[in-house]
This record gives sequence, C-alpha cells and structure tokens, in this order.
Amino acid sequence: MLSVNQLAGFGTGISVPSAVTFTFESSVISGTDTATPTFSLASGSAASRKLVVHVMFNNGGAAKTLTSITIDGNTMTEIIFDDDGLNFGHSGFYFYDDSSSVSGTVDIDCVFSAVSNRHGASLYSVFDAAAGTAAATDQDIANTHDLQLSTADGSVCIAGGYIAGVIGSVWSGDLGTEDYDDRAEANHSGASAAFAVAETVDATCTGASGICHMVSFSPA
Repeated sequence: MLSVNQLAGFGTGISVPSAVTFTFESSVISGTDTATPTFSLASGSAASRKLVVHVMFNNGGAAKTLTSITIDGNTMTEIIFDDDGLNFGHSGFYFYDDSSSVSGTVDIDCVFSAVSNRHGASLYSVFDAAAGTAAATDQDIANTHDLQLSTADGSVCIAGGYIAGVIGSVWSGDLGTEDYDDRAEANHSGASAAFAVAETVDATCTGASGICHMVSFSPA
C-alpha cells in the first residue's frame, strides 16, 4: 500500500511504498512417531501480523498429507506443500493473519494422514505484509537445494526444508543467514532476509536429499 506524506509548505510529497519487516520467533523438532504432533513455540508479543509456520516431517516410508494445522486453535492456510518423492520427506509453509489475538507460547497442532516421524516446525512474525497468501513461492527437491524467486520492493523471503543425509545444513546466496538448524534423524533448517528493492532472490541449502521451499511477502 502506498503512503502519502504531507511536506510542510510543499503540499503532497512523493508516494513511497511501505516495507515488510519480520522476526524469527522459534523452532522445535521431535523424533516421536505420531500422526498428531503438537509443537509448542514462542510467538513473541501480541500484534497485528502474519504468523508464518514452516513444517517438515518424514513419513517412515510412504508419502502422506498434512490434513489440518492450527495455531492456538486458529486454522492456518496452506501456502505451499509437497513431498520429495524420494525418501518421502515433506515440507510446507502455512500462514494465519492475526489481529493481536496470539502471543506468548503457542501450540501448533498438526494432523497428518498417517503416523509420521522426524517432525519439525518454525514460526515467524511478518509485519506490514499484504493480507492473504505469499506473493511468490519456489521449491526444489534436488540434492543441492537451489531456490529462486522474484520479489517486489520492500519484501521479505523465508526458506525452510526437510534435509536428509547431513548433520548441519548450510545456507548460502541471498539467504546466507541461517535462523535455525535442528536435527532428529533429519535436519529441519531455515533462513530468511529482507530486501529493500526488487530483485531475483537466490538461496541454496546443502543436503544429500530432501525438499526445500522459499516464500516471499510483499508490502500491504
């Protein structure tokens, strides 16, 4: 959304777009086999914001689906979700547009189509983003996870994935700052960055196999 400033003595000033800001809140991982994991995550202070969750899980040998996900009882909406088609690792992003009802430690409740293991979840607060889903998405299931998408001015990009075969994933490229890297038989790893001007964002994560996703959010 464009904001117009009144400059004293000069009438209407130049219209400038707002910028999206974000905070990485927390992440957690578990190796417990279950079809209904609950992740308890720190969510920060109550605010008008977009709550963005990345979820990853392994299937124990067959592709599965995530049939529902809530944050403190509020239904989250899928942005992108898929499995790697190889070792059946799964990765997905979900969001909830919150009007200051969520704060402190929250429960993220997931229901999978069957028992799964190696679960992980992470939580971000995204401020001043356009309502609704992400502006752009990308995914990669190759052994070298190479993600790329185009952003608008003032955007934020967040990436996360299920990474098999390595202990400790490494992010490089435009999302070189890693937010978390948790392991329970497989890695749950993520990175993020803000971009003042429009550009093509490229990010790579090390790993022998698995699936990674990246999403971007544009200003309201």
